[in-house]
Amino acid sequence: MQIDNQALSATFQNAVLSLPNLIAAVVIFVVMLFVAGLASKAVQRASQRRGLPAESTLLLSRATRWSLVTVGIIWALDQINFNVTGFVAALGILGFTIGFALQDISKNFVAGILLLWQQPFNIDDVISVAGYTGKITDVSIRATEMRTFDGLQV
Repeated sequence: MQIDNQALSATFQNAVLSLPNLIAAVVIFVVMLFVAGLASKAVQRASQRRGLPAESTLLLSRATRWSLVTVGIIWALDQINFNVTGFVAALGILGFTIGFALQDISKNFVAGILLLWQQPFNIDDVISVAGYTGKITDVSIRATEMRTFDGLQV
């Protein structure tokens, strides 16, 4: 069995040369995770001071956290000379494709966000919808739940 010392030496050299970039990428990612956590908590505090409902506060803080984590991932990948442009383009195309395929779910999700944001009704409000009259028991991005006066959960 013959070992090619030149190839092994070149591989080792490349690994040693790329080690600082790899360490920098890990540091960038960890710092961005920390910053994302701090920013998320800051958004929560600011939202609570402004009197936003808990659902809106949670939505804003999670969006802030995941946006910063995504930026950290892209920045770290760029540090190790990964083709970030192609990666971001692929993510965009994937997002568009998933959004198009899940149109109905996406519409309901956006409607849920708008309901949380605009707050046309709150928990314990009495409303009538599609022939049902009852009290709102839960409002979330995915669904608004109501209990009718007959005890039916809608």
